[in-house]
Amino acid sequence: MSSTRLRAWKRRWLGLRHPAQNLVEFGIAVAAVSVFGLAGLNLLGRAEEGYFIPLSQTLAPQAPRGTDDVMHPTNVTINCAPSTVIVGNSTTCAFTVRDIWTVKRTWPQGTVQLLVGTTNSGSCALVQDTSTGDPALSKCSLNWSPTTANVGSPILYAHYVPSDGAHAPPIADQQFVLTVQDPPTIAFTPTTGHTTGCWDANSVFASFPEQVEMGHPIVCHLSVTNSSGPVSTAIQVTESVSVPGGTPYFSCFTNNNRNLYSTQCNPAGSMFVGNSDATGQLTFVYRRYYATLTSNVTDTFTATATAYPGSTPTIHTVTIAPPNVGVTQKAGHHTDMTVQCSTNVPTGAQTSWVAPSGLTLQTDTRLTGTVTNSSVTCTTIVVDTEPLSVYGASPTGNIDNEDAFAPGTGTVHWFDSINNPINDPTGRPATCQVSPGTGPRTYVPMQLNGLPDYASACSVPLKLSGHQTIFAQYDGEPGPPTSPHAHASVQSRQIDSDFP
Repeated sequence: MSSTRLRAWKRRWLGLRHPAQNLVEFGIAVAAVSVFGLAGLNLLGRAEEGYFIPLSQTLAPQAPRGTDDVMHPTNVTINCAPSTVIVGNSTTCAFTVRDIWTVKRTWPQGTVQLLVGTTNSGSCALVQDTSTGDPALSKCSLNWSPTTANVGSPILYAHYVPSDGAHAPPIADQQFVLTVQDPPTIAFTPTTGHTTGCWDANSVFASFPEQVEMGHPIVCHLSVTNSSGPVSTAIQVTESVSVPGGTPYFSCFTNNNRNLYSTQCNPAGSMFVGNSDATGQLTFVYRRYYATLTSNVTDTFTATATAYPGSTPTIHTVTIAPPNVGVTQKAGHHTDMTVQCSTNVPTGAQTSWVAPSGLTLQTDTRLTGTVTNSSVTCTTIVVDTEPLSVYGASPTGNIDNEDAFAPGTGTVHWFDSINNPINDPTGRPATCQVSPGTGPRTYVPMQLNGLPDYASACSVPLKLSGHQTIFAQYDGEPGPPTSPHAHASVQSRQIDSDFP
């Protein structure tokens, strides 16, 4: 075949196309592209694995070892101490988070937020705690200080925020109900007619209203308030002196209504406890007793609202002075005397009477024995009877102003009916020095609701023989200028002494 014919044949046959030829060619092309595409994607995927898988292992937190479980449930607790706190002070809230899954338990990691209502008020980071023997337990704590906006009973919530990818918080946050108090302010404030928070009830030192004689009453008035107004609450008042010595006595203020002693007043004592009223007011009476006092002493009161732990106490000072007995008043306070002997007193050998102050006193009136020169010990009690009739059946004067105080010095002597000394067993005159304290309470009653001691006592053995009448004589305190205070002399009731 000639070359011309061959070319003509090719053109004729190659130029002819089967109807399905285009579809076949397209399929072959798609298949080729798919093969090459898959090969390329496979290469790209391997490259991505080489990059992203190590990166994810670096960035993602690692689950604790030993667990292949997903999201262990947890139990959360919260406890705050103190559970009652005043504004400005803090409470410490302690949290525990425990893994409560059954197997492969691990200690929960993350933080606990303290929510006050819905407000985040701080957080702490959990640390493992094995002190209870449980290795799947975490703890942390933080301090929180409430403000006046939290006064009342705010609810505190413990909100667990996991960070380990292995633990889930409880469905509901645990809560703790705290008591927040607005602490009161205590102030020593004057009442109508006064210029100072404390004042001498008897106004002895006109220029120094907060100075008072030993054994005399000073009245103090307190006002108790907070940001909401007056506060009715328990108040405790204690005291301390600049120089050791003396005996403190607090009592309630009756405002000249002595019925309060049996209905509202606590017994007198070395500390005062009372409640401020609905208007936030409270008044007390204070006396300090000394055997002797020759110079002024500073006495410091500390008033505390005991229902508000941690509240700031209030301090106030007054001055205790030696008795201010005038030079012309050398006799001093009136006195009376009782005698109580330890033995040889027949049944019913006593007598009673009403002292000038209104108190009923009692004394022994007869001694008997069967042995010559018997030794009988007798206690003499010298009683301050001021103010007159203050304790009488028809009392006079304001009990808040009662100013009796125990004689600090003085000697008791014993005599017979013709003033011959009665001797003690050694043959010397029987004498003793009084000191504050009532001795036996049988014959000398307490004042209203336990007001301070108002008597001094001493004991001495008597050598008795024969039938005679005897009595005790208190020589008193001379008063200024010899002594800084004064009590008048007094003689006991006569005692019939009958021995062989």
